[in-house]
This record gives sequence, structure tokens and C-alpha cells, in this order.
Amino acid sequence: ALAAECQTAGYSGVLIPYKCDLTRVEDIQSMFAAIKAKHKGVDVCINNAGLAHPEPLLSGKTSGWKNMLDVNVLALSICPREAYQSMKERNIDDGHIINLN
Repeated sequence: ALAAECQTAGYSGVLIPYKCDLTRVEDIQSMFAAIKAKHKGVDVCINNAGLAHPEPLLSGKTSGWKNMLDVNVLALSICPREAYQSMKERNIDDGHIINLN
């Protein structure tokens, strides 16, 4: 819907949404494979996903902590790794990886 809205509004460029569960390594790798198939690879990677659960140290749920670690640490590490490999394969020496916090 957002891609269609952008096109209708007359914005230049094309928005191509891709559903990816950042807690699943397979989803992340599938996303990068789809980008490679459609666009030859990644030149810019902007990591801006992050979340927090109100799970106190002494009474919090392990599942909440695991979810935060999967998104805020593992995905934050996997995405730049995959982006870097994409750039390296194509000899891109002016790509960008941006981590937002």
C-alpha cells in the first residue's frame, strides 16, 4: 500500500517492500538473496530496526529478552555482514552501512 501511495503521490524512485522477520536468520538471508536476484546486490544498508520490552532483570520473561537480543544484536550483526558480502562480491568500495540507535 505504501509503495502505491508513493507512486500515486508522484515521488521519484520505486519502493519495493519485502517482508522479513528479523528474528529469523533464514528470512534475513532470503531477503538479501531476493535483493541480489532483482538488483544484483546491496550498496547501502540502513539498520534501523530495534525494540524494547519492559522486562525487568529480576522478574522479566526470557522470551522478551531473547526477542530483544535477536533483533537488536543478532539482526544488527547479520544484516551488515550480508550487505558487506554483497558489496565485496561486486567489488563495491564506496558502499555504506549505517546503524541507527
